[in-house]
Amino acid sequence: MQTVLEVEHLATVTGMVEAGVGVSLVPGLTLFHFERDTLAIRPLSSRGAPPLRRAAG
Repeated sequence: MQTVLEVEHLATVTGMVEAGVGVSLVPGLTLFHFERDTLAIRPLSSRGAPPLRRAAG
């Protein structure tokens, strides 16, 4: 996967995805920001693979 653009504000992500500019991967705890009729939320999964995790710190 090639990152083309990185933004810091969820409002920017929401607007760009709603405008059809692309897709976004966001942490599950932020999904309430994306609960709109114009957006689809899809979980990432790989059958049999452990869940994606990232260490903070």
